[in-house]
Parts: sequence; structure tokens; C-alpha cells
Amino acid sequence: MIDNLLLGIEAAFTIKNLLYCFYGAILGTMVGVLPGFGPTAALSILLPFTIHIGDPLSALIMMSAIYIAVMYAGSTPAILTNVPGEITSVVTALDGYAMTKKGKAGAALAIASIGSLIAGIIGSIFVFLVVEPAAKFAVKFGPVELTSLCFLSFASSLFLVKKNPLKSVSMFLLGIFLGMIGINPNTAMPRFTMGLDFLHDGINFAILAVSLFGFVELFYNFFNQNIIIKLSKFKLFLISKSELCRGIPSSLRGTAIGGFFGLLPGFGHVISPILSYAVEKKINKTPGKFGDGMIEGVAGPESANNASVQTSFVPMLVLGIPFNSVMSLVLASLVMYDIIPGPLVMDTKPMLFWGVIVSFLMANIILFLLNYPLVFLWIHLLKVNQKILIAMISVICLIGVYKINNNINDIFFLLLPLTIIGYILRLLQFDLTPILLGFVIGPLFEKYFVRSLLIHNNDITIFLSSPISLICLVVSAAILYRTFTQEIYNVNKSKISKIKK
Repeated sequence: MIDNLLLGIEAAFTIKNLLYCFYGAILGTMVGVLPGFGPTAALSILLPFTIHIGDPLSALIMMSAIYIAVMYAGSTPAILTNVPGEITSVVTALDGYAMTKKGKAGAALAIASIGSLIAGIIGSIFVFLVVEPAAKFAVKFGPVELTSLCFLSFASSLFLVKKNPLKSVSMFLLGIFLGMIGINPNTAMPRFTMGLDFLHDGINFAILAVSLFGFVELFYNFFNQNIIIKLSKFKLFLISKSELCRGIPSSLRGTAIGGFFGLLPGFGHVISPILSYAVEKKINKTPGKFGDGMIEGVAGPESANNASVQTSFVPMLVLGIPFNSVMSLVLASLVMYDIIPGPLVMDTKPMLFWGVIVSFLMANIILFLLNYPLVFLWIHLLKVNQKILIAMISVICLIGVYKINNNINDIFFLLLPLTIIGYILRLLQFDLTPILLGFVIGPLFEKYFVRSLLIHNNDITIFLSSPISLICLVVSAAILYRTFTQEIYNVNKSKISKIKK
């Protein structure tokens, strides 16, 4: 373990990688403090600029820093303006904004930064300790088990967006269709290319992500939301000793909750802040004050949020299966460098593997040094007219997409149509997240499924013979049954209530 730690330090702590980590922290923080932009949109916008780095370790370090920074900085608009920067900061806004209205924004921002640093350090150590045993277990996953695991990931994506599972299924199938465009890996024949030669290589994931989560979010905010930001006056960026003593235990509890639930597929990073807030409210002597400016209501969820970010990398690194859209982006960036995450990466590319894990700790320290003393800089970004920011980001996105292949067709025949389709789907209240999951998981499922049948002479029962595969399928079936029966119950309940009225 000490050898692995030293190897990771040697790989990560170079001048080049420190600079890329710093760049990622700056860019991620700048996007993270913008209301309405989550980690998927941030990584989608900035992904094209990581493709041309050349070194996969540096690119992954930069992407990891961006992801951690967006989650880290999402608390700033939530606390100051009651407009969460991303979904996991919704819980932070409950007490954070209440503290701002009381003139205690400095304390709220301080405990958010301190709690995130605590969670980042402990979460990084936890990942370092658990990733090797998890990888040894992952060696047991062959094509059969990976096929069932892909199906479990599909089921989990429906559970994540269970408000309308039928819409989620349709979006997932659309993602699978988009992922199948190009040369069929089994027959070497083009499929769904519509006679366009530049589609033989398929749709670039970065272009799809920028279209659906970059431009769609930009245009949706521009045409459908009128965000007026009014910053309250607040005192110096200080926190009292009593507030610190109350906040640190909450941060430790939130770190434990986030570290565990971050390992779960699909929704761990979303549910952990909610559970942390519930725990803090349950054990507090004055639960009635929560929502009125309790510092524990900021420290716990923010720590849970940041800890889950670190541990969410473990399933992707050791299994090679993305359990959420952000990890799909990270996986796509590795695939662009011809690196397939999985248990063998630990042995074949140890510098890359341990260097990335050590970079988590490096990113958290850099982010603390940026966010604690320079918070006023990010506050001034919120004062800029939102439509001006959207126009600037749009230009940057266009340049980034063009630089992927230096091909104008990517803008007119891919970016523009995908953006229009995504915008229409967003207006129709479709969740676009399953598209990304389907785009990545669909081709993986096809590859592992075909390989499993070839190895076992087309015996379909092999998926029930493997214990791991059987467990994945049973859990998937339980999730699907629960999701659709709950939807049927909600529909029937709605009909009955209408009849009574």
C-alpha cells in the first residue's frame, strides 16, 4: 500500500499535472458557481478541451478536478442566492440561505469549504484503501457478469429518474440507438449512417454531451428562466469557534454517509446529502430550527456531497461501468485515449491508476485554498448578466466542438440537430440523463452480450448460472418491478382523485 501511495505521488505531483489540476479546479469552480449548471453540464462544456492534452493521466486529473470543483462550488450560489448550482446543493440551500439572510453567509461559506475539505481528505483515503480489494473482487467479472451489470445500470438509471419511467426508457433507448450509429463491431458493416461518411466512426461522445447538456441547458436558461440574483450583504468571511465546533462533527458524519452511498450505482451522490440532512435533524436537540439557519444543516450535506464524489470513481475505475452520466463522461475521455477502465488497469497502467487517486487529495487541497480566501471573486461572477454569460459560453462551446475533429460538419450535422432535438425533449419535460447512459452502456451491453454467447455456444441460460450475474438480474428485476408498480399506483391514485372531485 505504501508503494502504491508513493507511485501515485510520483505520478500526480509533477509540475504539469499540478497545473492541470489547478486549471481544472479554476474552471470547475467558475462553472460551479453559475446557477443551474451541474457537473454533467460543466464536464460536457469543458470536455473538448481535455481531449487534446495528449497525456491520459493529465486529462483525467483535470477532469476529476473539474468534477470535484463543480460539486465543491455548487454551495456558493445555494448559500448566497438560494439558487443551487447543481442538484445536490438543494439541501444546502435550506439552511445556507437562511444563514445569509441573518448576515451569517461568511460562516455558512466557511463551514461549506471546511466540511468539503474534511470530506475530500477522508474520502480520498477511503478510496485508496477500498479500491484494491474492490478490484480483486472485480476480477471475477467476466463477459456474462458484465452483461448483467450493464442491465443493472440500466435499471438503476430508471430508479434514479422514477418520476416517469416510460419517458426514461424511451430516452435510454434513444441513447442506445445513437450509440449504435457507425460501423457494426460484429459485422464491420455501417449501420444507421444514412449514407454520411463522417458517421462511420459514430457520434463523438463529447459532441453529444455538449449538445444535450451544454447547449440545451444554455438555451433553456436563456429562453425559459429569468434568474434575478440579489446578493445580500454579509460580514467578513469568518466563522466563530462555537460554530466550528458544531459544524465539524456534522462534517464527519456527512463524510461517512457520503463515502458509503457514493459507492452505490446511479443515485448515491444525490441521496447522500438528503440522508445526511435527515440524520443531523434527527440527532439534534433542536430539530425545529432546521431550515432557519442551522450550521449543521450546511456542514453535513456538503460533506456528504463531496465524499460521494470521491467514492463514485471506484465502480468506474475497477469495473469499467459508468453508473451515472458524469462517470460516463470520464469513461469516454479514457476510451478516447484507448484506455478501458477495469481491474487490469491497476496492473497494466499503475502510474495512471494510483496517480488519479492521489490527485483527488491534491484537488481538494487546491480547491480549499481557492474557495476559502477567494470566495468574493466567485460572488462577482454572479453579478454579471446571465444572458451575457450564456452568449460567452456558447462561443466557447462552438470552438471546443470544432477543435475535436477540426470538421465543420460536426457543428452543422451533429451539434445543431442534437441540440434542437434535446431542446424539444427538454420542453416536453423529458430527462436527458438516460440518453448519455444508454449511449455508453448500450454498446458495452452489446459487446459483452455477444461475447458471452460466443464463449458459451449461444446458451442464454448462462446468465442465470453465474451467481454474480443472477444477483444483478434479480436486483434489476426488483428495481424495475418497484419502479413500474409505483408508477401504476400513482396513475390509478390520480384517476381516483379526479373521479372524486
